[in-house]
Amino acid sequence: MNVISVSIDLKQFFNVNNFVSKVTDVGGDDAVLAKLKVASAMADLYDQQYHSAATKFLEVNPILGNQFNTVASAEDIAIYASICALATFDRAELRTRLVDNKSFINSYLSLVPD
Repeated sequence: MNVISVSIDLKQFFNVNNFVSKVTDVGGDDAVLAKLKVASAMADLYDQQYHSAATKFLEVNPILGNQFNTVASAEDIAIYASICALATFDRAELRTRLVDNKSFINSYLSLVPD
């Protein structure tokens, strides 16, 4: 995970996707998989693939909490997911993936101030 974090800090996102795919094949616990999902979403965000980034941010397991603060806090995940979703999802997709996603709303959007 340190290599992925350093690659993100250095804005070498081509390395991020490479390492994420290698580690995902090995597997891990839910927190590790959530960190990989955030790292992959950050790489998509950098590559201007906003739909893919929104989808990945919305799929981040709430167990992550603030364990990956050096890359993205829970509040960051909520904001990035919401903005990318609003920019790229159609109404039906926005409703099913964001508005009706109680897990994401309770875990992440509740952290963002009004």
